[in-house]
Amino acid sequence: MLGEIVFGDGPVEFHLHSNGRGRVADTSYVAETAYVGPDATVAGQAQVLEHAQVKGRAHIYGNAKIYGRAIVCDESDVFDTAEVFGQAKVFGYAEVFGNAKIYGHAEIFNLAKVSGKAKVCGYAKVTASAVIKGTSCIKKGLHVDKSTQRHWEQGDYFL
Repeated sequence: MLGEIVFGDGPVEFHLHSNGRGRVADTSYVAETAYVGPDATVAGQAQVLEHAQVKGRAHIYGNAKIYGRAIVCDESDVFDTAEVFGQAKVFGYAEVFGNAKIYGHAEIFNLAKVSGKAKVCGYAKVTASAVIKGTSCIKKGLHVDKSTQRHWEQGDYFL
């Protein structure tokens, strides 16, 4: 333990990650090959594995898992049991939570939210405050923004 930060329900004991000097709760796991930047936080039982990167003021917590060459940055949050992997990117104040999975080369950004059991993959992009939830599956090169979000409801699959 290096110190304590107030995160979630109260103080959390943490150490600085050797690759990037970011804050990692003593209850979390970050691989030596992963990067956690100096303003980023990994807390709870979250895991950052392989060559994943957490940069800016991003927060990874709960039981979330980031791996492969995925990047979470800016002031984005990934939490609950959500997973971001492959070469996916989450940035621009975006949120990924619940049991959502973001993978492939997918990008979630600009205040977008993906939750529930939703999956976003391939080269899909979710942006501009769009909300993807439930069991939706967004694939390939689709670009979803606030103006189209009403079409992306629970159980919808768009390939």
